[in-house]
Amino acid sequence: MTSITSNTAKSGGSISKHGGIISSVGICWSLTENPTIEDSKNEIPYESDSFELQLSNLEPLRTYYVRSYAKNDTGIGYGENRSFTTLNDGTLISFEDKEFETYCLENFDNNKDNFISIDEAKKITEINIFKKNISAIPEIQYFTSLKTLNCMVNQLTSLDISGCTNLTTLHCSSNQLTSLDISGCTSLTTLDCSANQLTSLDISTVSYTHLR
Repeated sequence: MTSITSNTAKSGGSISKHGGIISSVGICWSLTENPTIEDSKNEIPYESDSFELQLSNLEPLRTYYVRSYAKNDTGIGYGENRSFTTLNDGTLISFEDKEFETYCLENFDNNKDNFISIDEAKKITEINIFKKNISAIPEIQYFTSLKTLNCMVNQLTSLDISGCTNLTTLHCSSNQLTSLDISGCTSLTTLDCSANQLTSLDISTVSYTHLR
């Protein structure tokens, strides 16, 4: 596999044995193993034993399976099954913590494509991940409309919500936080960060009414 992007890639094949008169060669691909010509394919007339063709109309961050093939007067011969994963096109969020990813997919994957897009994240106003065994949520910065975040009783060691400028309520107690950045949270009115390992906290930009 070469030239892999978010929606294209290149793959090829090499014919080592001729079992008849070859008429055409190609590649076929799908999201399941051992694709056939009934799946997506790119086919050309036979000219050489070695060839390379492009896969197109792919989806980002998907694992695809590919096989080369050749057609002759007796049938179709397939090459070995190979796989690759397309790249992120910049519209989808890659999660560091699988537990946080699972929570977001279960609650915010509106189009059921098994991904959370940045556009989907921007619409979320409340996240409740209380006691979910989560160790990191750096992707919280994409949730720019977030107003309430409850991430109490997890494994977080640092939390940066400086990009969540609409946040009004943050409950992050009972983690292992040594760092908490709320510098951009000018709308924050309720903050509970007790039972952590914080030694200092800058609240100069926060107009809070309840702090714990």
